[in-house]
Amino acid sequence: MKKNSLRLPGRWLALFLLLSLLTGCAAPAAQPADAPALPDTSDAPEASAPSALPEGWAATDGWAADADALLLSAPEECGIWSAEPLSSDAWRIRAECLLPQDACTAGALLGSSGDQPKLLAGIRTDGSGSAVLHISLYRRGTWKAAAESPAFSPDPSQPATLQVEKLKEKVTCTLLQNGETLQALTAELTVRDLNALCAAGLSGSGDGLRFSDFTVDIPELPINPAAALREAMDPDTPEYYGQLARIAVDDVVRNFWTGDAETGKLAPTWNGLPGDDLPDWRGSIWETSMLVFGIYDLWYLTGDAQYQTLLEAEAAFFRSNFTAEELENAGGLFNWASDDCSWNAMMLLCFYTMTEDDWFLQRAIGLLDSADTRWYDEELGGLLYKDNVDYMSLYEVGMTLSWLRIWEITGETRFYDRALRSYQAIQRVLGRDDGLYSCEATKWGAMGEKDHISEGGSSSFLTGNMGMAALSAKFYALTGEPEYLERVYQINDGILHYYDQDGVLLNDRDAWTNGTFAAFYASWVLTLPDTEEMRVLLCSTAVSIAENARTDDGHYGGSWSGPAEGSGSIWYVKGSIPQQGNTTGTSVMLITAAAIAAAGVADYTR
Repeated sequence: MKKNSLRLPGRWLALFLLLSLLTGCAAPAAQPADAPALPDTSDAPEASAPSALPEGWAATDGWAADADALLLSAPEECGIWSAEPLSSDAWRIRAECLLPQDACTAGALLGSSGDQPKLLAGIRTDGSGSAVLHISLYRRGTWKAAAESPAFSPDPSQPATLQVEKLKEKVTCTLLQNGETLQALTAELTVRDLNALCAAGLSGSGDGLRFSDFTVDIPELPINPAAALREAMDPDTPEYYGQLARIAVDDVVRNFWTGDAETGKLAPTWNGLPGDDLPDWRGSIWETSMLVFGIYDLWYLTGDAQYQTLLEAEAAFFRSNFTAEELENAGGLFNWASDDCSWNAMMLLCFYTMTEDDWFLQRAIGLLDSADTRWYDEELGGLLYKDNVDYMSLYEVGMTLSWLRIWEITGETRFYDRALRSYQAIQRVLGRDDGLYSCEATKWGAMGEKDHISEGGSSSFLTGNMGMAALSAKFYALTGEPEYLERVYQINDGILHYYDQDGVLLNDRDAWTNGTFAAFYASWVLTLPDTEEMRVLLCSTAVSIAENARTDDGHYGGSWSGPAEGSGSIWYVKGSIPQQGNTTGTSVMLITAAAIAAAGVADYTR
């Protein structure tokens, strides 16, 4: 809803203001050492304030006005300013302008009312037909460039629209001509910078600049579908969490699926991102798995044919484009460590479940056999993490779960024996006295301090602990031995002690995989008695991810308390962005796991 709007009569007025602002922003080196002083809106001289200005606005000397526009009549920098506050979450400044043949600058000016301006965003022309967009911030007494676009060539004979828009942590500057975007530029701002932007104006330099139809308004923020769902449905029902999972999985499909549903595929990625120069055009297999698992989980929960169609298409892509040797080669390009082997084996087993094609089952068996041959360590009793290291890793839980699944499918005792051997080695080498597990340990002991558990860095690993709780519950169900059940509750107590951060689970170690075993945990553990507190924590985490860690276009960040990106997100600061497929995928898995827990599904398998 538009909260306020002001228009300066005339196109030329708006143009002048906009051009003036851009100069300061685009070329910080050319700016004076001191930021331009803002006009005093409370006591502006009548002679310097054009009559076209609305009440509450003031202009510096150098402006002239007619019935239609503001005109910059002096080459030096001038400005126009309103003390009217802006929304902290969203605002939009638009000005119609006509760019002169000579060099000029024009743009939007943001800052604190009656204080120094804090941000300049606009356009700079050099008089030869070339222009750039720029965004600059005033910090510690000087202007610092935040972003600058490539050079482009607007048509000086045609009116243009300059727009500067803030949506949450992003400021975007756009120049349009003839209804089309010529250039756009976006900068990410810190919370400190954002809090300083509470008033608006225009600034410019260059004799003859003209502005018209200048407006400041508050656009509606994109509606968060999860927040809307909470208003429309009872959040204490399984149906609510099922719908929450649909929103998240549909986001994955919309942002990462390419082609049609029956013959397309998930976009190949490397380091989480698609591109034209990937080390392999098919992408990283384990990264694809992070997207597959969420779709699979929702299919398992609902049986919805649309998700089955997508998974069968992805399976067909793998069947046609990967050789058995590539998929089974532990230590190779696609399976270089035990965690990659875990995720990839799990995905192959998902494809087997979907298609009943034995080819996928045999590839999973071959991969796990290869990993066991390559990395099994007699002294530790488990697998080394990768080549040329002397430690086990909690990531091995994924292989343990896969061996157990293959035993269930084939009935071959050797796979059960391997699963039990792996479980016991993890317990012996990585187990701690507080119910949790170290992420790495050598034969001499754990690596890292026990209490070092924080977002973005940890001696433990949340999803690995979830996986061990799930395995303990599974072995209890298979054997009836009470020590396994006791271990389930010990792990739960440890998670509650270390990972409950004001009702949201802490994403402690790995923003790209930390939801991978959550569905097993939700099904095998949270359907047991006396686990209600953990179920509530998992579900509240899912809600937080959906409402606070989702970008407006449906990507999901690694900081589950939010925000999805910007300086307030620890994982974003550490280099994990929501647009990475693996970051989105693992966060979505927390949401699908909550749906499984809320529905009370006790027989989940992957």
